[in-house]
Amino acid sequence: MLHRALYKGVPSSAASLRKHPYLTHYLQLIRDAPLTINYNFDDSLERLLDHRFPSAENDNTRVYETIWEPSTQFRRARGVIYHPNGFLPHSLVEGFSDHIVFSEGDFADQLIDSMAGHYATLVSHLTRYTCLVIGLSLSDATLKHLLRQNTHLNPGHIHYHVRHREDDDAASLEQDKQEALANFDLHGVVTLHLSSSGICSLGRLLNCTDEDFVEALDDCGLRKRRVYYVSGAVGCGKSTVVQKLRSLTTLTEWTEEMPRDMQKEPTVLSTKDRDNVDLWVSKQFRRKNFRIRFAKDYVILCDRTPLDPLAFVERRRRPARASKHLEAIRPNNDGEAIEAGQVILLTASAEELMARAKERLRGHTLNYLTRQQETFRELFRGRGVVEISTSSRSVSEVLRQVSRFIHCSDYEEFDVEGALRGLGKGLTVKAKDRIGGRTR
Repeated sequence: MLHRALYKGVPSSAASLRKHPYLTHYLQLIRDAPLTINYNFDDSLERLLDHRFPSAENDNTRVYETIWEPSTQFRRARGVIYHPNGFLPHSLVEGFSDHIVFSEGDFADQLIDSMAGHYATLVSHLTRYTCLVIGLSLSDATLKHLLRQNTHLNPGHIHYHVRHREDDDAASLEQDKQEALANFDLHGVVTLHLSSSGICSLGRLLNCTDEDFVEALDDCGLRKRRVYYVSGAVGCGKSTVVQKLRSLTTLTEWTEEMPRDMQKEPTVLSTKDRDNVDLWVSKQFRRKNFRIRFAKDYVILCDRTPLDPLAFVERRRRPARASKHLEAIRPNNDGEAIEAGQVILLTASAEELMARAKERLRGHTLNYLTRQQETFRELFRGRGVVEISTSSRSVSEVLRQVSRFIHCSDYEEFDVEGALRGLGKGLTVKAKDRIGGRTR
């Protein structure tokens, strides 16, 4: 009965399905993705893939694999289409599932099964990959439960949800914004409100080459890259934040193993040893700058900024250290400039800094940590700086706030090289008003 109702009036030819307003623009993405989760019963995706990528072009084998049992081992490394609610193909000889999740009781049982670990495949996929939820709302109880579970298991991992709307009515923009913020906080998804034409454009962008994408950005006058620098005093939580935001391209604090002299107190080092440590640190930031500039991805999170080493230098030595630091990062003035970026300055009370980093900060006092944190605030004044407190907050709470700022707030760059040059001349950036913790 379900099969007859599902395919009533539907032509058997897959060519007729190509009239769908946007689905054809996602076929190549479905073919190349490791897993596509399809909550529908029908085989429209499968028939469209057969029509778009005939088996003769792929050694007489289909470019996809259809499964409906969560415990099934996949034969293919990509192009797997999983129907968690069951599968009823147009031609039943293709094979169909024994059970269909259709009634209200079935959906309730499915939610219970998901809590018991029956849908571990979906949980694993949501925690490993960045997913695009398209063609369905967030009203499905099981889907909401799985997304919410992902926010607990991996709070820094963000997915994307396309919310269809009939047109681009400007009157609904504020409502859309509020819905997007609620979805982000509750389900960990960035919500895109798009019409059918907008969804088509998104599909074309996801399938275009890197060169075409950069050209499209240039046509629209948009930035090619967004760089987020995470900074703060030792123990503020920046390395933990960068480590756990794995859905973005991240650069750790150091690209190589630290020299032994860096683990010693600066006061016990000779002038030569201290200069060698400073040079090693500067070259680390030079290497990180090249990795940022030539990274393939366009949203990059970097642990520490090139200004950070100056926070650990006495004020009287700061101009000389800044000049040598800049010279090491840019030995050739005609070479690559230091990448500007949005600075996320993490702060905490001195007591919490001591508690978090007591092993690394042995011998330092609360007054020292307080001064060091104020030095960071002094270094990062002006546009392109946001301050986020980590005091009395769990790692999950901090990750959600940092992720929300990256994905849901405006991007404004801090001129890292300009600030470094000013410090080399003994200058400081004029302070701006701070409202709500954010520098304006």
